[in-house]
Amino acid sequence: MSRQRGKGVRQNRGTTALAREIIPKLYDAYGAMNARMYYYFLTAKAGDGKPIIADTHSNSNIVNLVLVELRKNGSLPWSAVLDDVRTFDDPFAVGESAPASDLAFQLNQLRQYAEPPTSYVCRWQRQPQFPIVVVEKIGMDAWFGPVASNWRTPLYCLRGQGGVGHLHEVIVPYLKRIAESEWGPEIRPLYFGDGDKPGLDIERNFNKELLEMGLTCQTKRIAMTPKQLDDMEGLKLDSLLRASKGIGTPGWLEEARARVDWIKELCSKAIEECWDEEIHNANVKLVKKRNAYLKRIWPRKLQEFIDELALE
Repeated sequence: MSRQRGKGVRQNRGTTALAREIIPKLYDAYGAMNARMYYYFLTAKAGDGKPIIADTHSNSNIVNLVLVELRKNGSLPWSAVLDDVRTFDDPFAVGESAPASDLAFQLNQLRQYAEPPTSYVCRWQRQPQFPIVVVEKIGMDAWFGPVASNWRTPLYCLRGQGGVGHLHEVIVPYLKRIAESEWGPEIRPLYFGDGDKPGLDIERNFNKELLEMGLTCQTKRIAMTPKQLDDMEGLKLDSLLRASKGIGTPGWLEEARARVDWIKELCSKAIEECWDEEIHNANVKLVKKRNAYLKRIWPRKLQEFIDELALE
């Protein structure tokens, strides 16, 4: 198989040269993507109505080989191509100690800590809503990821069979744990997907699966909405981030970056609407008070523990 691919590259030197030239520019404009998204951009219609390269199986192989070549020779960093392995960060798993109200548990940590354990406030703790960013396009997680990470919000790309398994094994159990927690927030899936019939069907099926798995929450569509489709002339979500003037034409890079910034800002505002700053500030104040109390009583508690050890 490797011989056939190598032969294909030699027979398509024009395609190979174009891929070598355009792929670094795509990375400069859009950042890291998976291999499929690079190929989609290269086979999209340019400003003259023609694709940069033809959409064929052999050209797909060429693009994959060029992506490896560019990273090996240092033209691109290895991180420029995302793999399809999904990671899921639990925003409650980082910076959390024992429940702030469980003083007994914290005092038991005397056996391990010379200093009092410190409680931290999760950004979403006790908030009435808990958002999760849901994106139809798996290759676009690079654009939504930084926004979700900044807000300590989970991000889920649902496209494909792997996405279905991930939904059942990780996402739904996680969301159920949040919904059934002490403060029981409303789960709010913020949805980004195509506005055509297939795109709407994907969202509809996603909501159906949530219901079948015991979650009553339904998506709130952030993009693409009917108004956005009118403004953008009916473009799909991934097409929205392609330059309308054609890759390589004057101003295309600025346009591409502006569109990426627009979708990131849209995501950030949707998340922010779920967050109550007053509740967060009250949590911070409470935790600071508890931490100050622990720090004040710690020397006495530590000495009591040392005395008990001496009696043993």
